[in-house]
Amino acid sequence: MKIKSITESKQKGKKYVIKFSNPTKTVHFGSEGSSTYIDHKDKTKRDNYMARHGVNEDWSDPMSAGALSLYLLWGPYTTLDENINFYKEMFLID
Repeated sequence: MKIKSITESKQKGKKYVIKFSNPTKTVHFGSEGSSTYIDHKDKTKRDNYMARHGVNEDWSDPMSAGALSLYLLWGPYTTLDENINFYKEMFLID
């Protein structure tokens, strides 16, 4: 699996779009208009997000919108670039 690009989504209601190759897949993720950990850097809000969404999400599927939101927007770091690197290492992505 390889990330081809991550850009702002043009799909209504979504924040970003990621394009993968091997396999080819496009996923829109993140709720447009909402703030995330990379925006506010508030660990309490991050913990609350994880508790709220952990019940319904399959965070083990690296190509799911839920996992992408968790690891890229709510990941352990405060920038998108740092979280992308973390995500790549975690799921062994090129």
